[in-house]
Amino acid sequence: MIDVWNSMYLMLRPESDHPQDRIESQYESLHDWLATEPTLRPMVALKKRSPQHGELGGLTEALSIAVTPGGAITVLAGALGVWLARATNRGVRIEIRQQRNGTRTVLLNARNTKTEAIERMLRELTTGKQGDDGTSSR
Repeated sequence: MIDVWNSMYLMLRPESDHPQDRIESQYESLHDWLATEPTLRPMVALKKRSPQHGELGGLTEALSIAVTPGGAITVLAGALGVWLARATNRGVRIEIRQQRNGTRTVLLNARNTKTEAIERMLRELTTGKQGDDGTSSR
């Protein structure tokens, strides 16, 4: 069971030239990618919305991952960077929200896939503290 208090929600957003209908398969791709990491496997889950009238099942609206400011963030940062850098994922942004102590958000895309930068942003998100360079997440 994911602890909502420590959860981050990863929402995939298409870039302007990327088809919206591919997002569902990319949620599954990202989930499967993160689940290959033994450290992350028990922490990651797809979050589906309730089916609308006439739908057979609900669509995925987010991917939740329960992490704390410990070592799993380093693993998550590396996995997200590699997943975004793959050619099939270049048209997608990942919006990551942390709702503890107010909502905080960071955006990742194929242009900011350096593990160190992603890790810094994720640590800021989980701790609420700015990085050494004075920058902060949204």
